[in-house]
Amino acid sequence: MDWGPRVWPPEVLQWLGLATLLIAAMPAHADDTGLMGRKVIFNVSTYDDPATPYLTSRDYIGVVADGPEFGMQPEGLIGIDVVPVLIDVSANRVVFSYETAEPSAFAIAKFNGYILRFPTECVLITDAAIDLDDTTLPLKSNALTITAQSLSLNVSGLGFDQQDRIALTLKVRDCPLS
Repeated sequence: MDWGPRVWPPEVLQWLGLATLLIAAMPAHADDTGLMGRKVIFNVSTYDDPATPYLTSRDYIGVVADGPEFGMQPEGLIGIDVVPVLIDVSANRVVFSYETAEPSAFAIAKFNGYILRFPTECVLITDAAIDLDDTTLPLKSNALTITAQSLSLNVSGLGFDQQDRIALTLKVRDCPLS
């Protein structure tokens, strides 16, 4: 048998070149860190007209890591105030729990809810959904709004107690940290 240099036909070389380019264009490994390590800005807002809100909390800024990122308490506003809530953001999930809140109901408005923003220049969030198996509040299908860098969750008028929780699942694209 001859083990000398082999001459490949041009169509095989062309195919091998294309395969090499495609493999080189693929990431070395899939990014499974999702939102971990990302800056997140959280606040609550209540309004019928976004230009004149009844309530907009201060911005709470955190970095997504293991354990809850935010523990909101009332801000001492007259008439309408923030409902105590614990927010845990993970790689591809957000969970809101009310274990420190007294049973009550969220004020009724066109929008009364939570806004999470992830400052970045690229499309980060490609999809999000309410995890119905892990959510105890009867959220409407249009309660969750997503953009490329944010989530808004409308809880207007819903009653809650200390056992209630809301869970969201997210699909997140690999995107450089900002």
